Amino acid sequence: MKILINLSNHHSAKWSSDQAKEWTKIINIDFPHIPADLTGKAVKRIAENYAQHIIEVKEKLKNSSNGIVTDNDVFVYFAGEYSFCYYLLEELRGKVRIVIPTSERIKTETINPDGTVTGKVIFKFCQWREL
Repeated sequence: MKILINLSNHHSAKWSSDQAKEWTKIINIDFPHIPADLTGKAVKRIAENYAQHIIEVKEKLKNSSNGIVTDNDVFVYFAGEYSFCYYLLEELRGKVRIVIPTSERIKTETINPDGTVTGKVIFKFCQWREL
């Protein structure tokens, strides 16, 4: 069994089947709004609260599974505001398995008749990488 806690603005319902297929269950948690004018200390407090929530979700999954779900079955993915993610990584490292999706960046450019360039970027999911 593999359970992913997804803390991002990228709800798993919008993922490709390749990105979602590895997980038995995905729990989506909305990424918090982090105002740009917050101090690092304030962002760290928010990250600490989210880390505690993630640990509580993991423990609840384990406790409600009659021993089926173990520490090794629960993973977390988070993406968003950089300082928040840094502090969250510090809080969660060693407490829950952390993964990130990897992707290939496919870029095409078209030169328009007026000389402007139109670009298109596609991110093709490749794999989940554990940190």
